[in-house]
This record gives sequence, C-alpha cells and structure tokens, in this order.
Amino acid sequence: MRTTLLVVSMILLIFTLANGAVKQVPGGTEFSYYDPSAYSLALAGSFNNWDGQSHVMTKDEEGTWRVVVDLPPGRYEYKFVVNGSDWLADPDNPKVVGDYGNSEIEIDEEGNPVVRGLTTVISNTPVSARVLITGWFRATYSARKDALGDVRWRGDRPRHEMYVGINPTIASDVKGSATIKIDTGEGDIREVRADLYAARLAYMSHYFDVTAFHNEEMVGFDDPLRALGGRDLPGTLWDDDVDFGRGTQGLVGDFRALGIEAEAMYANTYDSDIYNSPIRFDYDAGNFTTVSRYDNTDTDMIGVRAKREIFGATLGGTFVAERNGWWVGFEEQEAPSLIEQYRTETGDSSSTWFEAGTQSTFMAFDVEIEPKDWVSLFGEYGWTSYDAKWDAGNQVRKQGDVYVDGEIDVPVGDEEGRRLTLGFDLSQGAFGTRFSYEKEDFDGMERDEAYFSNYGLPLEDPDTPLLPLYGPAYLYTLPYGNKYSNVNANETFVLFEHLGLPERSARIGRLEISGKVRALDLGLGLDIAEREWTFDEWIFGDPELEHSELTQVSIRPSLAGNLFGERLAFDIMYEDSKDNLHPRMGYVFDRNTLLVRGDLDLAGHWLVYYNLRRVSYEWEEDGSIESKTYFNPHLALVWSPIPKVEIRLGYGVNPLYYKDQPVEGREIGRERWMTSYLWLNPTTGLMDAEEALDDIDMISLMGVIAF
Repeated sequence: MRTTLLVVSMILLIFTLANGAVKQVPGGTEFSYYDPSAYSLALAGSFNNWDGQSHVMTKDEEGTWRVVVDLPPGRYEYKFVVNGSDWLADPDNPKVVGDYGNSEIEIDEEGNPVVRGLTTVISNTPVSARVLITGWFRATYSARKDALGDVRWRGDRPRHEMYVGINPTIASDVKGSATIKIDTGEGDIREVRADLYAARLAYMSHYFDVTAFHNEEMVGFDDPLRALGGRDLPGTLWDDDVDFGRGTQGLVGDFRALGIEAEAMYANTYDSDIYNSPIRFDYDAGNFTTVSRYDNTDTDMIGVRAKREIFGATLGGTFVAERNGWWVGFEEQEAPSLIEQYRTETGDSSSTWFEAGTQSTFMAFDVEIEPKDWVSLFGEYGWTSYDAKWDAGNQVRKQGDVYVDGEIDVPVGDEEGRRLTLGFDLSQGAFGTRFSYEKEDFDGMERDEAYFSNYGLPLEDPDTPLLPLYGPAYLYTLPYGNKYSNVNANETFVLFEHLGLPERSARIGRLEISGKVRALDLGLGLDIAEREWTFDEWIFGDPELEHSELTQVSIRPSLAGNLFGERLAFDIMYEDSKDNLHPRMGYVFDRNTLLVRGDLDLAGHWLVYYNLRRVSYEWEEDGSIESKTYFNPHLALVWSPIPKVEIRLGYGVNPLYYKDQPVEGREIGRERWMTSYLWLNPTTGLMDAEEALDDIDMISLMGVIAF
C-alpha cells in the first residue's frame, strides 16, 4: 500500500512541477516551461535541426524557464530537453504528432502561435507526451450531535479520498483511461484502501468505435422509452440523467455505415445498485449486521440500438435483454416443491445445486418526424417479457464416469407486457415544450407461478424496486413464498421467490416546459400516472387487496437566475406530489417539497453556498388526517483562492453525495442519509428517518484539490 501511495505521489509531484506555454512576445515567439527542480533546459525542434544546445532556456526566480525564438510563419515541431537528456513534449500543447510524440505549433502571418486540428489536451506531464493525468483529492472532517440519545458533539472519523485518472493516447485511434481510487477504510483508523475504480480502452475508426469499460457511465439509448440509461436518481427533483455503466464491465460498439447509426453493448453486472447500504439481514442471527450486502453475483446485459433516416423520418429499433443466473445449494436448506417434483419425474437424485435463471427482454420500434425545424413528433411501441425457471443442475449429465452440469427446464413464472409512448417536442427561441403519453400493460402471472428477485421485504430493504410491481399490497403483506441463502456459494446473498406478479397497467402523461424571460430561467414539470394492480383472488382472500388503483400526480415549477449584478445565484424547485408510495411508509401519502439552492459571492475569493429543503407530509391513518413538516438547511462558507482548489466549512447534512464520481457530487445526500438510517434501524419508518434528519446538527470541514 505504501508503494502505491509513493508512486501516485511521485506522479502528482511530476505533474505539479512541469508546465509549459507558447506565446507571442516582442522579438518573436516565447516558449516557457515550469520546472523549478531542473538544472538545465533547452528547446529543440525542426527550426534548429533538433539541436539540444542551440536554444538554451533561462530560469526566473519562480522556476519558469523561457526562451524567445524568431520564427517566420509556418508549422514547427519541438520538444523541451530537460537536464540534457530528457526530451519532453510541451504539456500545455494539445497537438502531438509523429511517431516520436513531438509537439506541433503553427505561426500565422501576424506571428501568433496557433494550434490547428486536434484541440483536446492529451498530455500534461513530462512522463509522456501522450499521457494526461487528472483527478482530485478530498478531505472531510465532521462532527455531529443529534437526538439519538447523545447530546454531545462527537467527531466522525476523518475521511480522505483521492481519484487519480491516467489517460494515455496510445495512437490517434487508440485511447484509454484508468482511474485509481485511494481512500480511508471502514475499520482501523490506519486503514487505507486502493483499487481500480474505473477504466476504459477505445479504438476509433471511420466506420466504427469499440470501447472496453469497467465501472464507467457509458451508454444511454435515445429511444423515447429510454430502454437503457438516462436513470434519474431517487430523492432528487433536479434531473440526474445517469447513463448505464456504473457497477458493470463490458464492451460498447458504435457503428456507422450506409446511413445507419448503431450501438451495441454487452456488460456483466457486479453491483446493480452502487448506492446500496453496506449492511444486510443475517437470517441465522435474526438481526442486521454490517457485513457487505451483495445485490448481484451474475447478471449479463445486452443492448442493441440502430436508427436510420428514411424519407424525412428517423426510424429506430431497440433490443435490451438482462439475464440472471443464481446457483442455489440445497444440501442444508429445503428444496422447493418444483425441484422435488423434478427429481421425482426425472430420477435426478444426484444434483444438490440448481441454477435459478431469469431473463427479461425489451424489443421496440420507434419513429421521429420533424415537419418543421421547431417541432418534432415521436413514438415508440415495444414488447417486454420475463421468464424464470430452474434451468440447470450440477449433476445432470454424465461425462465419462463423472456427473457434470446440465440443462433442465423447470418453469417458475413468466409474463408478457406492452409499452407505447407518443409525444412531441417544441422549441422556439428560449422556450421549449415536451409532452409524452405512455401506456403500459402487463399480463401478470398465474396462481402457481413466482417471481425471483434479490430484493426482500420493505422491512429488510428500504431500497427495494418491487413497490411499483406489486403496488400498495406490498406495504401490508408478505409477497414471497421462499427465500434461499448461500447463493453462488456466497453466504451474504439471499434470493427471494416472491408471489406471482399481478396484472398491472399504467397511463402516464408527462409535460416539461422551459423558457427564459430576461435573466430568469423558468420551468414547469407535470406528471400524471394512473396505475392499477389486480391479483388473483386466492392470494390474499381480501377483496380490498386484490385490486388497487392510484392516480399519482406531481407538479414541479422551478425558477433560477441571478440578482445583484450576478452576485447572488439561486435555483428554486417546488414539487407537489399526490398518492406516493414508500416501502417504510404504511400508507399512501401526499408530499410537498421546496428546494432552494445557490451561492452568494462575497469579497475576494469567498462565497456562501446554501441548499435548503422544506418538506411536508400528509396521510390518513386510522380514520384521521396526519401531517408532518421538516426543515433541512445546509450552509457552507467557501474559500477558493485559485481554480480547482476549494475549502468548505458547512453546517447541516450535506445534500451532495460524494461516494460516486463526479467530484462535485450528486444531489442525493439527504436521500442517502435517510436510507442509511433506515438500514441501520430496521424497525423504523420514513417519518422516523425524516425526524432524525431534522434533528441532527452537523458541522463539517472539507477541502478539495482538483488537477
């Protein structure tokens, strides 16, 4: 670990000490290079026959080396010769050419140095003319006192994290990147962890690009139903629009030929929810522990999208498939009746492990027409399917004298569905409008069918995505028949066999309006969703639970702008939402949320950042109307003496969540704080989490250096 830190520190030191520039000055063109540790520097290039001694550079008191060369108009290649032996490209010049990685500059007719063609910086370090080093370091120190029985101020463990991105340009058509994450651990205070956080390697040509990636936001299909990517993170009113790729590794290909644009993707998922809380329910001990909770062990994703313009219309096709394979051992746990039935019918008494396999598919066709340059009409129709079965056993077929894995076919559950969306986009000057109507219908499952999922009940999993599948009945019942532990020989993974999916439908209307009036940005969002769930009457024996309906309404006006000569920036969002569902709220509820964020410039390099949240709940409980209101302020005094360096002294729970890139965080800090609270307190509800967030006092000091 110390070796890793030493290497990274040396890389950062080299980056810090080396910097160059080219500009026009009286007498010609000045080349400069910052390196106070060097003892000699010279400029060599095509203008002096690559003589490393004819243009010696001189160093000023700050450590910057300079030389002025009288160059006529034309193109020139050059390098810096450091300490008489190291030939380095100009880290401030993005134009690198030739087999030797020389920097190239063009002097125009007025004597100005210009860079033509490539404009992306590919190097900022003397280590290599084709390596760009980026990243940031963040240190956070915080203390809190809350209403959980401890009224004292208690310091949290200091947190340090650094992301170092190494981005080589191997050739003009081959590029890569690797991001190393180094941070403090969760155990001993001396613990330091380092891992490869993200990486990619891309080959680009005229007709196609291919990229291998690891944990990168890579793919977002542009079909109207957003079959892949474009995910909005929970707990936010501002749109996140996160592309697919976090928690996965795979390949992405882009193809362009015969007027067709196509994109294909394969990925293996190792973490289907990167925001998951790192705890799980221990079924043997009957309590929650801090052992890592795995939410995936074997999921494959395939996505393909192609589109082409024909007779003024853009036609597209999309296919997305997700397959899970979970091996379950039945040496020490009871096998389900379907497996026992299979054993009886086939005589397979040898297999003790069986794979639960699921496959979800989506296939659709879409069209977009632009009759005018200010209007676009679009539509998409798609089919979905889900299929679950026990599809393999560990001793089914014989290979010589040994029994090995083999395919079986024991159906568990399946359903089909249809999705349709129609809409239009209008854009005129600073104003834009988008409207869409979406219709969904799913057939559900029969009495003897089941649905596999690695998500448990609301009490066990406050992040569960099963609520829209089962509707309000999920709040009051236990919708699974079996649960299996020791999946894929992983003791921390639990597979649930839920009751069959209900027949369900939805009619969703969405309207987004945006515009600009003088210096103000205006916005309005409106969502209306009518949803229905219908179960077979045998499941609950209660007519009130067999059929449920909800009309969910959300209206979101927004206002943003600047005041007092742009010294005060503000962004205001309000949401009034009706008929909400939450796994830790036993009732349907209404919620009003007001978010106000922005900053106020003070003198010098100081500013005040503010992010205020006020939320009100209302619901009916035991025949009476209940209501609660909470206020969560966050204020920070920010000092930024130079760009990319910032120190923040803050009060209140930070609404920005920094576990995931980018460096500025994501607007889900309060949501993740409450979800973590629910994980750690499994018998509490949503109002308990809101009250804890409302009561807590927190002071934090955070410093960030980006490079």
